[in-house]
Amino acid sequence: MDSRKTALFEINLGMATCDGLTEPYLPAVLTICDLIEAGDVLPSVVLDCIKTKLESAKEQQALLGLQVLENIVKNCGGCIRDELTKKAYCDVFHNLARTASHNSVKRKLLELIKTWDCVFGEKPQHINLIILLNTMKADGFIFPNLQVSKAMLALYDAPRAIQKSDMTRKRKLESVPTPTQITSQSKLHKQEHFYFSQRQRK
Repeated sequence: MDSRKTALFEINLGMATCDGLTEPYLPAVLTICDLIEAGDVLPSVVLDCIKTKLESAKEQQALLGLQVLENIVKNCGGCIRDELTKKAYCDVFHNLARTASHNSVKRKLLELIKTWDCVFGEKPQHINLIILLNTMKADGFIFPNLQVSKAMLALYDAPRAIQKSDMTRKRKLESVPTPTQITSQSKLHKQEHFYFSQRQRK
């Protein structure tokens, strides 16, 4: 793999989960998805890097990490889902659910696990996801009641171009920033400058 592409992924992951944001920075998420789909960064590298975000002691950063993961699973298809449902990563989820100190992080994690189980958990290659769900239920975790709808399936099965277009439209709708967003974007640009300056020093 091209180390420059991996570095670009790491930079965009940092931008997408930057302190001060209330939701992931969408242009960075789109870049991450493009890198994954182009095969420029390995799914294992992607998930290992996101794992560090999920394990953050900062509530908002862990939530942003989960939201980035949610978008990647929706947009990047089989390669990410196959890696996500390997036993090693399912064990990461189980451990995170046990150790998460913030209820909001735990709730979001349980919601994602249940959603993924509903959408693609029945496929044989994702058997570890079913095992994880059943094990966690036996441990006393309570999952939200979700029903698979056509809308939910469409989010995971729609062509990438449609999803990308939808995200672009969302950015246009959010083009008029609030004062909070202005502050967040200012922090984001400073963070981006920091990442690039650090790379140049190396």
